[in-house]
Amino acid sequence: MLIIRRRRTRARRRIGFGAVVAGAAALTLVVALAPSNEVSRKAHLPAPATAAAALRQAGDAAADAEWSPLGAMEYHHVLMTTFVPQVPARFHDPAKKISQLTTGFPPTATETWLDRTGKGMQLAISGGSGDPKEYPSISPDRNGDILGYGGTFDPFHDTMPSVTASLRYADQVRVTAWRRAGGKPTDGIWYRTAKGFIRGFAGPGEAVPTKGKTLGERYQLQHWGATLSQLERVDDVSTSQRAAAVRDLLDHDESYRANYPGCEFGKVGKLGNTKASCASETRIRRASQLLGTAPMSPASRKALFELLSRQPGATLQGSAKDELGRVGTRVTFEHIYDKREPTHVVTLAQLRHEAEASGMTVPAVIPGSKPSYTVAAGPAYRRWYLSVIFDPEAGELLQQEFYGRLESVPRQPRLQINNPNTGAGARVAFGADRQGILDAALYVTRERATNIVPKAEACAITPRMCR
Repeated sequence: MLIIRRRRTRARRRIGFGAVVAGAAALTLVVALAPSNEVSRKAHLPAPATAAAALRQAGDAAADAEWSPLGAMEYHHVLMTTFVPQVPARFHDPAKKISQLTTGFPPTATETWLDRTGKGMQLAISGGSGDPKEYPSISPDRNGDILGYGGTFDPFHDTMPSVTASLRYADQVRVTAWRRAGGKPTDGIWYRTAKGFIRGFAGPGEAVPTKGKTLGERYQLQHWGATLSQLERVDDVSTSQRAAAVRDLLDHDESYRANYPGCEFGKVGKLGNTKASCASETRIRRASQLLGTAPMSPASRKALFELLSRQPGATLQGSAKDELGRVGTRVTFEHIYDKREPTHVVTLAQLRHEAEASGMTVPAVIPGSKPSYTVAAGPAYRRWYLSVIFDPEAGELLQQEFYGRLESVPRQPRLQINNPNTGAGARVAFGADRQGILDAALYVTRERATNIVPKAEACAITPRMCR
């Protein structure tokens, strides 16, 4: 996943795991997620006329799928790739602004095997330029340990490589392994050279910290979006209670809420955001993540599709092909705020509350501050867009694309704190709040496995890297 957030003149980038797959992986995708060659039992049904009807139809198909709970000796295997999404332009969101987020980074890939306890393996593959004669530059220290590297893709001069070529000649592979036989998880980063991949870092494996969760549960949260126990609680309730159980899972996930308290994109009370709209957007995002990566029962998958069918802003786009050429149905969700905001007053108390709510320490006295600030009238814009393509006859999510952009009125006051932990260097700064988010996932394989057999070509180049 690629996320870029911009605030005023400074940019910060967060790059999460995504994926790029080559020939063999692409073939696996078709086998694992493509619909059967048999004539569909639902072929006689009329094409849905609305997004809600299409999503409910997919939910009905998901409910009919064969399934059994994840066994003690089984892995839930997911292979996914990132790609450059095709986001439609809007009047105040032209293609030029959208392209600023869709260029600069080559594709990435993630292949994951997790069992009931969270043990298994995760491969995070960073794609390169696609040229087999180019290798990442490596910076070793005097002991030979690698301190850093430079990728082969130059966003200013190179054409974006295909997903297949970029993964085939990947720059970097991160391998996290935790075998069932015992021991502790390990983490290592490998870099491609003319002699194969060499390890540049080796250490203990870790996952995103989450209060009250075991390491295995944290791996499940990180890669599935929920722990197995959370998923099973939803599976175990009665049919009449499942809709409420699914909604509760989406609304109260510890890991997700720790990163996005209240609203994922923007703040409640600003740019048209309300508690209800933020809750809906979070549910849409979380539901699509679970449909793409989690080992959920047919009944729970149906409940997720039905929840999506009740969300506002949905539009049926009709038949569409995903990045692998699989045919499915596209539904988009979109919320746009495009207004000229009037002159208004922002108090220092409001700025303090916003900073503290984001986890910053705010000193009692802020040098040079005033009790309130008058913000001049000006244009404000926020766009939240998510597209999903799913197989309506199998009830399987094939891919999703997410895009968001917001821009507040000019000279918006905010608290700038040099050290958020101590509150040192606090002052009131001014400027437009600009943020952008981009996220695209293509689900190549989602299946059960009894053994860990990586499909990435990098593993064939240096087999010991993936053992």
